[in-house]
Amino acid sequence: MLKDYTKYTVQDFLEDADFLEFAKNPTEAAQKSWKESLLHAPEAGHAFEEALNLMSALAYQSIIARSGAKDRIWKNIQSASTSTTPKSGIKRSLWPIIAGVAASLAFIVYFYVFRTDPVTEISPLAQNRMIRLPDSSFITLNAGSQIKFDRLSFKKKRIIQLEGEAYFQVKKGVDFVVKTELGEVKVLGTTFNVYSRKDIMNVSCLVGKVAVHFFNLNKDYTLTSGMEVGTENKVVRSSTFDIEAFKSWRDGYFYYNNAPLIQVMEELQRQYKLNELDFSNNLLKYRYSGFFKKDQLDDALQSVFLPLKLRAEIKNGILSVKEE
Repeated sequence: MLKDYTKYTVQDFLEDADFLEFAKNPTEAAQKSWKESLLHAPEAGHAFEEALNLMSALAYQSIIARSGAKDRIWKNIQSASTSTTPKSGIKRSLWPIIAGVAASLAFIVYFYVFRTDPVTEISPLAQNRMIRLPDSSFITLNAGSQIKFDRLSFKKKRIIQLEGEAYFQVKKGVDFVVKTELGEVKVLGTTFNVYSRKDIMNVSCLVGKVAVHFFNLNKDYTLTSGMEVGTENKVVRSSTFDIEAFKSWRDGYFYYNNAPLIQVMEELQRQYKLNELDFSNNLLKYRYSGFFKKDQLDDALQSVFLPLKLRAEIKNGILSVKEE
């Protein structure tokens, strides 16, 4: 997709052929394509979600119409009414009144029980974003990350869907749950960091206590201040860190301890908005311990690749890494 969705409204999405095709057939490839497009147009994220909700509602109405549910509803209304009216039944002239009452009741039930207000917040490439949640907690999103939550029910059910990396400062209250594809983190009020991309998930606790559950291992871990736990390819690693000396990506520092080099390269791509990565499969065996500071790109490249004796260069927005 080469379109600019920055200024798209709900109506624009509903009139967009690519969007309509995606709503009708949301394949995995299409989902990935739209996710990448919205990373470059985070302003359109909310309109995109609203348009999807409208399409879902239209599909639901279509199902009801095809299934004959309307006829069954009217039969139930007639059956309930004939128990208190003459055998002649309800006059058709009263049906609009009954329909109006039924519609009003349906609206009330929807408004107070089923109504939602889904929100999607996206941090584009090369940028971090701080977001204030409805309960006055704060989230800082790393570049190329996104969260989803329901604005209306959030104060009662504090549930966040995370893709990428985020730093959480949670106000005390009911359970605060962060869900990712690989696991979930549950807290009451604390400060912690969650990284979840592809098959890697890491959780670091700075203040308070957090409970971590990894779906693929069906294991639970409890972290207190200065503890971290992570999983990579179904292998769990836990360690401690010095909170006083801790500097996070929010300050422009990216630390790694025996991390896959590809993970580090992908972070460089997000932080410096590089177009592509060019490398051979031989680099998949490399792991990196160290850090880079988001300042000058050349300095960051030397910090990562010089200790590994690898050559790295950037041309036309493509980061190429080769063995010497």
